[in-house]
Amino acid sequence: MSLPVNKIILSNLLSPVNDKTVKWLPGYGLWLKKVGDGYKIFNILKNNELIQAAKNLRSYELINYEDSVLSPSFCDLHFHWVQDDVRDMPKDNLLDWLQNYTWPSEKKFQSMSFAKKKANVFSEKLINAGTLTGGCFSSIHLPATKLALDTFPGDFVIGNVQMTMNSPDYLLQGKKDCLDITSELSKKYKKNYAITPRFAITTHPDVMYESSKIAKRNNSFIQTHLCETKQEIEAVLDIYHGLPGFEKIKSYTEVYKKCGILGPKTIMGHGIYLNKDELSMLKKSKT
Repeated sequence: MSLPVNKIILSNLLSPVNDKTVKWLPGYGLWLKKVGDGYKIFNILKNNELIQAAKNLRSYELINYEDSVLSPSFCDLHFHWVQDDVRDMPKDNLLDWLQNYTWPSEKKFQSMSFAKKKANVFSEKLINAGTLTGGCFSSIHLPATKLALDTFPGDFVIGNVQMTMNSPDYLLQGKKDCLDITSELSKKYKKNYAITPRFAITTHPDVMYESSKIAKRNNSFIQTHLCETKQEIEAVLDIYHGLPGFEKIKSYTEVYKKCGILGPKTIMGHGIYLNKDELSMLKKSKT
């Protein structure tokens, strides 16, 4: 059965204009026209005008959402699809939560059958929540990351986490393997891929530096975590003060700056405990 050329949706429209303003159009709906395999907005009219317009159309479907509100899809710039099973677990301490719940759960995504099942479930959750764009973290595994990139509805930037140090054996990657996977996915998916050092604790600085060059070469994004908890910040500084070239760094953000991670296509998750110098670094680099 062929799809109708037109879709007429009766509803009420709520549409953002900028960060401070939205348009509220009660009693308005959408006229969609078929383009390729999907539909695009052809016109926005009052519901009664849409009903009149439909009378002159040969092929259309009339959808009544007059008791609902239509809005553009939501954008979530930082989430982990592979953490869906553990998001409600106790999280008094970030590092303990990772070791006790998150990392053991992410290990399961090495199984393609498990990853496929979870990807189907999570795709439905994205649709039901109306979240169809944003930045998403996958596990370390190449097949699971490809699965998310190829199957999630909408337009997401997705990356496999890099874990080359201070990680459990079952998730620990060799530097070459990590960079090979990063390079392969970045070349294939370009702007829909994100170089994803999990955070500075788990990713060698030279891996981050080489990855930043891969991102620039392929016009990919970069995403990672920054200053989520005070304990995390202390752990980062303790580790990096013992590494050559990082002995005198003063902040978590400075680690990423030295590794070439900051920039206008970089998304930082959290950033709760940033100091003034760090905010200045982020602003200057357009991160």
